[in-house]
Amino acid sequence: MNKLLFVFVLAVIFGCSKQETKVNVEESNAHYELGVEFAQFRLLDNAAQEFLLAIRYNPDDFRAHSKLGLVYFNMGQNDKAEKEWERALTLNPNYTSAYTNLGTLYYISKDDKEKALEFWEKALSVSPRDADALTNIGNYYKDKNELEKAVQYYEKAQKIKPNATIILNNISQVYLLMGEVDEAEKAILMSKEIQPDNPLTNFQLGKFYYQNKELDKAIEAYNNVIVASPNFVQSYHELSLIYLNDKKDFSKAELMAKKALELKPADKDYNELYNLIKSKSKKTRVN
Repeated sequence: MNKLLFVFVLAVIFGCSKQETKVNVEESNAHYELGVEFAQFRLLDNAAQEFLLAIRYNPDDFRAHSKLGLVYFNMGQNDKAEKEWERALTLNPNYTSAYTNLGTLYYISKDDKEKALEFWEKALSVSPRDADALTNIGNYYKDKNELEKAVQYYEKAQKIKPNATIILNNISQVYLLMGEVDEAEKAILMSKEIQPDNPLTNFQLGKFYYQNKELDKAIEAYNNVIVASPNFVQSYHELSLIYLNDKKDFSKAELMAKKALELKPADKDYNELYNLIKSKSKKTRVN
């Protein structure tokens, strides 16, 4: 749970004041480990309390500051998260997780992509084999539509983490955008072999099959997403488009679009698509 690939409040700390607390590394480590366990189960208040206690007993524990930053980030308390990661780097300037997390915060929450890139490149300067930083830089170049650069970073990351399906899925997606169908298929099938039921893998597989005009295989892949993750709204949306535009099965298209709308009732695009399908379906029944 070191990096923002993504895991996890404020807590009231009872006991001695900071001035009265003596450094106790063993006690600090015990609270740190308990905080990690709470975070894994998304018990965020409890996790925050334990990380704060870990810091209380050992203010120089950069790991605890970094984990507390993750908790704050996932609670939307970005300023506090940033301060904790900056504190972690003050204590350990070579702690790559903090650079990677700061980059993610700037990219997602502050919309400062260039600053985010600086943090990720700093992480690589400290640890050139940091797969998470490499992946995030790949995402940066993918968003800029510099696809060749993106795939270079993804493939470097994949060599370090050969079984990371998220990286393989990104590789497949970029190759598909580049029109390199064989390479896209190779990456997504590797991902599928590693985690056959992974919803993100099956979703990307559906995109691949659809672009390759293998409609039945695309439908099967999207249905596999839904089996593993029934609230994966994009799969219902993609299925509704296939049934509407390619299969001309308005009944199934309406069913899928309705399910997507139930999951995201405020989505403008889903509302428009559902109303369009209902209109087409009604005309078909009249005729």
